[in-house]
Amino acid sequence: QAHMQLCMLPVNFHILYLECRDGVLERRYNESRRPHPLNRDIREGIKEEREMLSFFRDRAEYIIDTSDLKPMELRRKLEEYFSGDRKAEFQLIIESFGYKRGVPFEADMVFDMRFSPNPFYEAELRGLSGRDKPVRDFIEVDETYESFINQTEAMLRELIPAFVKQGKRRLLVAFGCTGGRHRSVCAAEEMHKRLKDSYSSRLIHRDAGIEAADIQERTGGKGES
Repeated sequence: QAHMQLCMLPVNFHILYLECRDGVLERRYNESRRPHPLNRDIREGIKEEREMLSFFRDRAEYIIDTSDLKPMELRRKLEEYFSGDRKAEFQLIIESFGYKRGVPFEADMVFDMRFSPNPFYEAELRGLSGRDKPVRDFIEVDETYESFINQTEAMLRELIPAFVKQGKRRLLVAFGCTGGRHRSVCAAEEMHKRLKDSYSSRLIHRDAGIEAADIQERTGGKGES
């Protein structure tokens, strides 16, 4: 019924059918310690499932036997079938955040910027952000910061090609400070500026706006410039 409904729609679609040898399927169920959804007996469940899905297998444009495939090999096969001449593009995501609101759970790498002097304690800088030149100038005076940025850039330039070679298509690099408005924003902006011409790069400031509102509330607006 679902197939008939799709055929009636003005869309092009392809059926990809993933299958596996019975023995391998049995092993996977046993290793996961999960019962087959169609039958408590795994072998009978697999048999019933094959019969149920035979309609789609007969109409599939692509059939992949995953019995001996590693996840990386399956990914490559899917790219061969569906990406055409276009290589799947790697995306670098650079994000700033505040530790007071938690570390981004999806981050692949996290760098703690709290080693750098905090502009929050400078009245004239408190209401600004790491995007503003006075804040950047204040942070960049620290020699440790400059060394950190240079070494982090070098490390990322070395590691990203290795990640891509292993099939990774997305890397989220996060910079954190206390509130997520000054030091982390400054570092994220600088790293994005350095790497954006080499990789498809996206910049996110997760907490900068929230922290600005918090600062204004705590200081009664006196921290704003």
